[in-house]
Amino acid sequence: MFNFDNFARDPDNVLILLHGFLGNSREWQSIREKLLSRVECRILIPDLPGHGKCRLNPDETFQLSDIITFPKNCREYIIWGYSMGGRIALMEANRYFKRLSKDESISSYANLPSLTNLPGLAGLIIESSNPGIADPKEREKRILLDEKWAEEFEKNPLTATLKKWYEQPVFSSLSEKQKELLIREKSEENPKLLAKALRCFSTGKQENLEGVLDLVPVLYFCGENDSKYAKIAEELHVRHKSISVCRIPGGDHNLHRFHSEEMLKQIFEWQ
Repeated sequence: MFNFDNFARDPDNVLILLHGFLGNSREWQSIREKLLSRVECRILIPDLPGHGKCRLNPDETFQLSDIITFPKNCREYIIWGYSMGGRIALMEANRYFKRLSKDESISSYANLPSLTNLPGLAGLIIESSNPGIADPKEREKRILLDEKWAEEFEKNPLTATLKKWYEQPVFSSLSEKQKELLIREKSEENPKLLAKALRCFSTGKQENLEGVLDLVPVLYFCGENDSKYAKIAEELHVRHKSISVCRIPGGDHNLHRFHSEEMLKQIFEWQ
């Protein structure tokens, strides 16, 4: 039986924290400090391609082993991914099960019920993230939208583009002070690399990875005020009864930044 508290007390376990688009490893530091007083597992927080100090170019073949090194004695690991980081977490989980199944077809995973008991990937914490778009027309729309934004990042001053970015409906519940804080923090990023990352990790280009949700323990977070992802969470829970969905009261899209205490409470009770 999976239990996060038991996982966290094992020094041979690893918790990986993945930021979203425009983010970097620094945004997890306050959560890292809160975790360190309660866990014995190791915490790894990389900068993802196109962000922070990562010098790896965004590429469709990217995998976590390109930027992090697991300790030799690692027994199990959990990936906590926010938004784009959540999609990358699902991609990594998909590769993990493909390696175990030695089969490129996700439909074959249903015949491997014992896989989640093996050492390795112990669980996923998915925060405000879409596991994939099923409708080909909607996928194409998303690719075109992300291309438009990528061009914005390439052609215009970064601060102006960031202000426009945070005017999107998904961020409507953020206060002006919160938006100003995020814009100030993210204004140091490289806009050309951000454009590459947006194109590479677009939800429109990602295959639908919902099948992964049935293969490993999953805790899905959404904010009460984030109507888009609250709806996605509700739909996922209907189709995948095994996942645990937690809706944070008063929460917005960026939960780990502004609602970390509520999230950590739910994570430590996760089983």
